[in-house]
Amino acid sequence: MENTENETDAQDTIYVVSTSHMDWDWSTTFESYYTSGWPSSQNGDLSVGGVLYNAIDLIKKTGTSALQQYQYNLAEVAWMQRFLNDFPDHVEILKKLQGKFYFLGGGITSPDNLVCNGEAFIRTYLTGRQYLKSIGLEKLISDVCWMPDDFGHDPQLPVVMKAMQMKGFGFARVNGNQPKRSNGTYFLPLDQNYLPLSNFLKTKGVAFNWIADNGDSLPAYFMFNFSHGNPGYGTVWDQSNSAYYQYLSLIVTEPAVGSSGDPNVAPGNLYVAPCGGDFSTPSESFIDFINDFNAGQNGNSDRKIVANFETFEAYLDALKATGAPLANYQGLDSSNYWTGHFCSRMQLKLDQQKTVTSLMAAETLSTMLSCLSSVSGASMNSLNDLIDTAWEHVAPSTHHDYITGTCGDEIYWGEQFPLSRLALTESQLAVSSGMELLGQMVDNPQKSKDCYVVFNPTGATRNTGLMVTVKPRNRRMGFNQFTLDDGTTGPLHQLRNGTLAFVMPPMPSMSYRSFTIQKGPTTGPGPELPSQDGDTISFENDLIKITIDRTNAWAISSIYDKTNAYEMVVAGAYCNELLSVSEGTYGNIYQMGNELSTPSLDGFDLPNAQKFSTVNGRIIENGPQYFHFKGKISHPIHGKYTVEYFLFAGEPMVRVRIKGQIGKDGSNGYSAVTRWSLNDRLGSTPQAMVYGTGNHFNDPSKHSNEAWGYMPYWEGPTFRSTHDFLTIATETDGLPMGAIYHQGMRAWTLDQNQLLGILFRNAPGIDRGAFGYDLATHTQDFAFRLAGGGNAESCQPLIESYCFQQPLLVQSVGLPNTSVPLMQQSGQLASVSGNAVIRLARTQKGSGGVNVTTNAAGSQPSPFSFVLRIYRPGPEGPLPTVVDVPVLGISAQTPKMAMVSALEENPLALPSSALNGSLITLDKPNTLSTLWVQAYRQKVPQIKKPETFRT
Repeated sequence: MENTENETDAQDTIYVVSTSHMDWDWSTTFESYYTSGWPSSQNGDLSVGGVLYNAIDLIKKTGTSALQQYQYNLAEVAWMQRFLNDFPDHVEILKKLQGKFYFLGGGITSPDNLVCNGEAFIRTYLTGRQYLKSIGLEKLISDVCWMPDDFGHDPQLPVVMKAMQMKGFGFARVNGNQPKRSNGTYFLPLDQNYLPLSNFLKTKGVAFNWIADNGDSLPAYFMFNFSHGNPGYGTVWDQSNSAYYQYLSLIVTEPAVGSSGDPNVAPGNLYVAPCGGDFSTPSESFIDFINDFNAGQNGNSDRKIVANFETFEAYLDALKATGAPLANYQGLDSSNYWTGHFCSRMQLKLDQQKTVTSLMAAETLSTMLSCLSSVSGASMNSLNDLIDTAWEHVAPSTHHDYITGTCGDEIYWGEQFPLSRLALTESQLAVSSGMELLGQMVDNPQKSKDCYVVFNPTGATRNTGLMVTVKPRNRRMGFNQFTLDDGTTGPLHQLRNGTLAFVMPPMPSMSYRSFTIQKGPTTGPGPELPSQDGDTISFENDLIKITIDRTNAWAISSIYDKTNAYEMVVAGAYCNELLSVSEGTYGNIYQMGNELSTPSLDGFDLPNAQKFSTVNGRIIENGPQYFHFKGKISHPIHGKYTVEYFLFAGEPMVRVRIKGQIGKDGSNGYSAVTRWSLNDRLGSTPQAMVYGTGNHFNDPSKHSNEAWGYMPYWEGPTFRSTHDFLTIATETDGLPMGAIYHQGMRAWTLDQNQLLGILFRNAPGIDRGAFGYDLATHTQDFAFRLAGGGNAESCQPLIESYCFQQPLLVQSVGLPNTSVPLMQQSGQLASVSGNAVIRLARTQKGSGGVNVTTNAAGSQPSPFSFVLRIYRPGPEGPLPTVVDVPVLGISAQTPKMAMVSALEENPLALPSSALNGSLITLDKPNTLSTLWVQAYRQKVPQIKKPETFRT
């Protein structure tokens, strides 16, 4: 017989999470939000400063009250940082509110996780937590991610969540949960055998284990919308008694959720009630509502229901304690919620990617200089302060209304774009400053004024992107030869702009080498320029031959793989064919036209796309080590574009650069699209696209037959948010027939076996809360790589994309000064074994947590610490990952090592046997793992004579 008594006595518990979700900016600027509030009648225009002051005051007021004590959760540390500038005395007040005031995750802002750069996503949390620790508020941090307003989510999100050691994730926006389209309909899967993802989760389990393809798992909670339209991540706006009763009652009685009778829907009879929407005002009324509700005024006499102010982390802990089984969804994919933001305000995506790439190079330089040089502490502090400042300025760009481009023109031009450019400028200055220090510290035994150092910031052996360019001090010297530090010589190629170029041999991970340029034996003339007469121009290196067509806006009519001897372009078709695609009047900065209504009414009109016209073109460089073509094309609406192609000697790819804008045609929106029609050596066309996400890679075909996996919701192309690379596979053998490497081009898709990428977009539709034009000129750089690049699990596509995005860095070397201990002519910071890459090296401030009490003459210098972020995308194999840090092999003292979170917390010490000389063995590390090392600077000999200035 069933135990009906236990079922009757089962208690439902509602965890009321009180929070005011507050954007960095959206409808107004950051400072306007803080001082004046949200320009909306929904919250009485209370300023952010007022929200925080009231929340803290309410906690203090109820701390000794018989009423239920109030709690408040803040997911955006930047607001507290601004608040404490005005009320510095509140630091001490907050310290006393432990257990009542929480920072959800501790991030600077609530970041987007779909188009945001993966390392920038981590840094928004690291930067916020570092600030909180600096003022003694680290005990108020809750280890959860609260991102209710993101417009879709990365299917592999648990990878970075595990790396940061987060306990769980709260979210609200998934497919099927969107507002209505312009024709009044909701999104439904095209395959009618499946429910929209929002309905699927409501009926199958709003709490579940989100599992990435690598096996990383994370408890997740879906903040669902009610049938009557209440927001999924906030309570009703008016805070009226009856409305809030209804809200709490619906949590446990909504037909699709609370009363379904399925124990998996609300495991453990536990529910989450987010209390407070965008910029919601903290109010004592919420306490009254909950107390009255608990007193039995909710009309649910047949069920025991208790509502309490608690944290989301407390809910996750209680859920775990119940032992209730959770549904498991691997690769949950809500990435096509709104896809227009993948390519809106394109410059924000480009600037963020370039900024992060530069900062990771600068941090690697800083770490290498700390390990291998005697550069002054003042110089290193200055460099690291510059790096930190740039990270602080790029962190806000991760916000889900910032990197997405979903703000109006006045916010974009008045706040986001200037801050974006500032961070980019600072990052580039950090790189140039680091390289200048490196040039001053590298030895120059040749005593040559034409000695240089070349640096590879990539955390893997570099076999592509090995072109080195040098501007000699005196162009009239007639330099035609280079000599590397090991004596290897080779010819220099003089470019038309006066610079000299050559191709380096493969460079080890995170390493530098020095070289000199000089006059050498006279070489013969370079190759003749290809003929520019007729309709085609061909150019080639030893691996690839490209033919471009004058009659089709310099599109590629032939890609010939010389190694495998076959033609890659479909007969009669083109690659890099540029098209102007109309999105009609409804496409906006959130949505593509095909997301707003049926294609017959208004949509992404690919069948009627317009081509560009050729203006002219010329060959700028013609090998033997470097080829460069620049052509001009035009469109009656969008004006003139430039299309450039580059080939480097020994590189199995063609590099592409396109510069242009999207014009305005009344209220119609447009996208500029590059189209690629490819086949493999057996004539098969592309069937699948595997692409990089922020911190892992995604293969949509793995989950295309799952209710929670990838699913089209509209006719026509559905673009994917790609990061760094995508590989293209056919049915022939499933291996990549080619790959695309890119920087900020977040929107690619396979449609009708053709590869489409969006270059630029201007979407002036006004259907959503923010709208605007994008008439600026932008530049896109990407590359097509031949077959043979390996699949995503091999890590090769990501490594090669890193090499494509970050060229080798070159700096002149100072003249020798024997009184200063210099770095060797070549050196290396670190490398990693297997199919892996060291994504970054980052020097930590201070002495690595060690209290240095004495440093007597002749003693070992003070310790310092750094972290290495390591990514290994493939499945766990029998072989461990081995990290080589050469400086550890020459240290007089044994270093300390630990695995830490990506937020550089919670160290787990490695066994002493993990270190063998300079080799550190990591047994079964996470896909994304962080290694902390505390080392000792090389001993600096005493300077015997005054130092002279090195030029």
